[in-house]
Amino acid sequence: MKRIISAILIGLMLITTLAGCGVNELGYLNLSKEISSLTQYGFNNTTSVVLSKEFVDEEYKIDFEIDGEVNMDDLNDLYGEMKFTFEINDIEIETPINIKFSDNKVYISKNAVIEMIKYEKMLNGTEEYGKIVEELYNNDLKDIDYIVINSQAFMYGFNQGLSGGFQEIPQDEDAYAKRYDYTYDYITKAFKGFDTKLIKKINNGYSFELTPESALEFAKSLVTYLNENREVVFDETINYLEKIYSLIVEEEFTVEEKAAAIAEIKESRQEFYDFIDEAALFMESEELEQGTSMFDDSIIKMEMYKQNDSYKQVIDSEIVYENVSMGKLSSITILTPKNVEKVPVTGNTITLEEMEKAYTKAENKVNPVQKVEIQWYADSISTEVIKYRLNGNYDFDFQPYTIIEGRIYLPLRYISESFGEEVDWDNVNKKAYVVRSEEKVDMTGVLVDSRTMIKIRDFEKLGYKIDYVNVDGKSIAIIIK
Repeated sequence: MKRIISAILIGLMLITTLAGCGVNELGYLNLSKEISSLTQYGFNNTTSVVLSKEFVDEEYKIDFEIDGEVNMDDLNDLYGEMKFTFEINDIEIETPINIKFSDNKVYISKNAVIEMIKYEKMLNGTEEYGKIVEELYNNDLKDIDYIVINSQAFMYGFNQGLSGGFQEIPQDEDAYAKRYDYTYDYITKAFKGFDTKLIKKINNGYSFELTPESALEFAKSLVTYLNENREVVFDETINYLEKIYSLIVEEEFTVEEKAAAIAEIKESRQEFYDFIDEAALFMESEELEQGTSMFDDSIIKMEMYKQNDSYKQVIDSEIVYENVSMGKLSSITILTPKNVEKVPVTGNTITLEEMEKAYTKAENKVNPVQKVEIQWYADSISTEVIKYRLNGNYDFDFQPYTIIEGRIYLPLRYISESFGEEVDWDNVNKKAYVVRSEEKVDMTGVLVDSRTMIKIRDFEKLGYKIDYVNVDGKSIAIIIK
């Protein structure tokens, strides 16, 4: 475990020292802090990705653009909206996908579902998804505007990703500012005089370029520095982690857990020193250079600078393996400070959970289940359900069951709707029915936790064939349409 901790410490130092302690590195860190302190801004990101057929089955060219605005004045009430467009191999969406986050919810316009139809055949070689979505649009989504996700964590990650990596969400504004101060203090003390030689000063900003050769030189110089300053670096790393841990809210990491984590890291001092010794030997070997030589001509370039009142980040990269290009990425992100008014989201919504149920309902109509196999042991708390569909596919699920007088009872609605049946509940008479045109088949069973449960044999009322076997204590019931 301590050896793992040592490796993690090296990783922390590697990431942190990419900012280094030279003039350019500290300037880059200050510019990053300036950008990340924005709380209201508009942003635009355009990204192009090319995946070669040597990396995947065929070449893919993916282009997407995100345009929007964000208000982060209140971290407990984030607000933002954006339009998302993309194109894969010259197949593009017709209408931008609207994404909004407000009131700790994420709203995604329903056309996100139907736009994916265009890519189904290209990516999966089928057209079945389109038929299901058409059924969904004509029924459950007919009057819906947005699919809504109740997840603040999702919003945090979404905002960080779509703002081009500029923004991170701290617990509060004071913690946010302190985090940067602690990092700055850590770098200047633990890596005093260390220069990465990777970050260069450009007009109103900084550039970063990484090649296999420069990465190797950086790794060697870092290990040399760590070897010569191991005690100072280790002690300052402990101090830094203690300060960072102090910013984490109690609900996520208790005082006792923080103290235990720090104590374990402190005990790994010798293991850390041994790890440095091994790394130094490895850096002198030919094995490392042979490994990096396979990626010759690979490159990652980044520029981040101020442009008038905006901030711009440009990334260009290419991964080349044994003289073959695996893929390329180009991205431009622009953040512009602006006043962003919080506009209430209007329109009809459906939750993600309701959406999943509606999709399953549509799928059961378009590609109905032909056979259901239910398996359980006497001490099981649920049954394993395998559903075999018309197109030959099958999927797994787990469902509750109950035993009454030695007979197993299963959820009526779940099994029936899997076969594409329509289930109705008469609340006055407390009866359940399967509706077929004008016919109503009485499927009344017993109520368990407000759920109608019926005997397996009751499905014979619908004309289904029922088989039942018991093998080595496992009961297996088969329902065939």
